[in-house]
Amino acid sequence: MSAALRLAAGLLAFSMTAFAAASIEAAKPAAVLRYSAENGAVIGRNLPDFNNRPLYVGNTNAFVLAGDRPFARFCRSFRHYGALMVGVSRGDTAFWLHEASEVESAFRAGSMRWTIRDPRLPGLTITWDVMPAGSGVGFVTRIQAA
Repeated sequence: MSAALRLAAGLLAFSMTAFAAASIEAAKPAAVLRYSAENGAVIGRNLPDFNNRPLYVGNTNAFVLAGDRPFARFCRSFRHYGALMVGVSRGDTAFWLHEASEVESAFRAGSMRWTIRDPRLPGLTITWDVMPAGSGVGFVTRIQAA
């Protein structure tokens, strides 16, 4: 077999392989994205993960672990110093915010915001913000209900 014929056979085999791979890729369903980008934030809706968004305390070895569910852990180096869980209670209804049925998480520029709603408390929207402290080692939080 001449060199030109071997080259042509090799190119044909490569083309057929590339075509088969492209056909397989085209047949796969489109990937479903877990997050979206909105107004400069990474947004997640009703996702199950905890502690997947580290918020670093500037120029220290401390950080806050936040995530898709409303829950915050404070850590420094390899030590865990505590966790903050928030609950809500109205009348005979009470639950932790991370158990709510509608949670939107927004990760923006080193801070976390959760917007929480639940049909058990109709008409109530809770917003919880967490960010590293501006100075010193720690974090600040704000919770608003409307």
